[in-house]
Amino acid sequence: MIKNPQRETFLAIDANAIVHRAFHAYPSTLQTPQGVQVNAVYGFTVMLLEALKIFGPKYVLCAMDTHAPTFRHEIYTEYKATRKPTDLSLIDQFPLVEEVLKAFNIPVIKREGFEADDILGTVSKFVSEGVWSKENIDLYIVSGDRDLLQLINEKTYVCLPNGNFKNIVVYDSEKTFEKYGYYPHQVVDYKALVGDPSDNIPGIKGVGNKTAIQLLKEYGSMDEIYRNINKVEGRAKVLIAEGVEQAEFSRKLAQIEQNVGIDVHLTDCILKDLDRKTLELTFKKYSFKSLLGRLDEIFGKEILTSNTSQLDMFGKKAEEIDWLGTEELEKLIKEREKLIVGYINEGESADKEPFLMIRAISREGKITDALSKIFDIFEYIKRRKVIFYNFEELVTYSEKLPISELSTYYDVLLTEHLLHSERRNVKLKDLAFEYSTKVLDEKISPSDISTCLDSIYDAYSKQIEDIDNLQLYEYTKTSIEKFLKTKEKHLLTSLLEIELPVSVILSKMEKRGLSIHWEKLTTLKEDLEEEIDKVQ
Repeated sequence: MIKNPQRETFLAIDANAIVHRAFHAYPSTLQTPQGVQVNAVYGFTVMLLEALKIFGPKYVLCAMDTHAPTFRHEIYTEYKATRKPTDLSLIDQFPLVEEVLKAFNIPVIKREGFEADDILGTVSKFVSEGVWSKENIDLYIVSGDRDLLQLINEKTYVCLPNGNFKNIVVYDSEKTFEKYGYYPHQVVDYKALVGDPSDNIPGIKGVGNKTAIQLLKEYGSMDEIYRNINKVEGRAKVLIAEGVEQAEFSRKLAQIEQNVGIDVHLTDCILKDLDRKTLELTFKKYSFKSLLGRLDEIFGKEILTSNTSQLDMFGKKAEEIDWLGTEELEKLIKEREKLIVGYINEGESADKEPFLMIRAISREGKITDALSKIFDIFEYIKRRKVIFYNFEELVTYSEKLPISELSTYYDVLLTEHLLHSERRNVKLKDLAFEYSTKVLDEKISPSDISTCLDSIYDAYSKQIEDIDNLQLYEYTKTSIEKFLKTKEKHLLTSLLEIELPVSVILSKMEKRGLSIHWEKLTTLKEDLEEEIDKVQ
């Protein structure tokens, strides 16, 4: 990441772009117990926590649109007219996003007649050449909108998610050119040439991406293209000559305003006075329990400084659980018939080091619990019955994987994903409850399991979110299998014959990567661009 350690970091967030992106990235089934849809709020909060972790900013603000028309609508009534009406369930979540920002003490800036982009443009000018320019600050704008690339300069960077909110790419001038083929100062001219269908900006009819990039590479700007119009070859010359009015109109619409009258002082944006209790209450209000542990990244860990919380999930005190090395682990596994293996990744581990939680069960029912940082356990568990949770992620960390020699292996998390692919951050206790109630011949008392689960969850939910208690693994597996056998027989076959074997392949692909035919892809890209130009 581009970051000057000698300068303070100012983080500016394009709330509208991120909230819209989150709304479509996360399933609508993300709701509070009261039925309030919060998928966009959740996705926005994930991004915010990730950005605070990555950038460690001294200053933060958030820009938002208002519902009022902007100056662009006044000069062009068809501006953004092709967009579908905003979903009401998305509109309802914006006040909730503001509530989350209030809990973080992050100021929200809006101004009627202007878009969030214009507010961010004004902040960029403050930092680069205005009232804050004498301060030792670099501005990082987090958005999902490429229009903001035009603001990049020596003190302003634009950060765009690459596929998801946990993979943020920071763009400077060179990175922009490398990715898109034009520089930040050419963004507006590029849009003047090709337009922008998402905003209903017309551009010059018939000029496509490939032609626009070539012209800007050769002449540098729209003004220089006009001056050298007689040198422009082929059909592009005619299109540009006939489309001057369209181009200038489009350029005006695409230009971000940098002189919005906003009343904000630099001291207002200092990230300070964060109250963990307020944030925890807000997260719990919207059922963001899976994010509570992320607060450690901001506040540090409270009381616990090692893996004690995870250890106590065995129902024992921390000092009663042994950490095993290679030889001890091999000996324990060889002596037992059945294993339950939980993989705790670095994000879930209190000391940020991944490890395994293992329950080994003998033929007579004797139970031994252990912990280990040895991930290559597969060579020891041949001909053993093994239940995993998050098996695919564990495979990524292992070098030795004789899956064909395992007697039985099963992944509880993968099974749940097969049943409900839209769910995220599912809890083991929730699965236990859900599928035990769906199976008619279940013998266990609901009150007994409820008491056990609630005591564990209340004590340790902050530290571990995907795994609530190892003793539930087999119970949950049995409940789900009974459900599949009685209700969804075809899914059980799919799980055992397709999903589990494929999960191993996917893990290997993730670890080793894939080879690509770069020349073939480049040729395909060029062919597609030519086809697009013809259609336009």
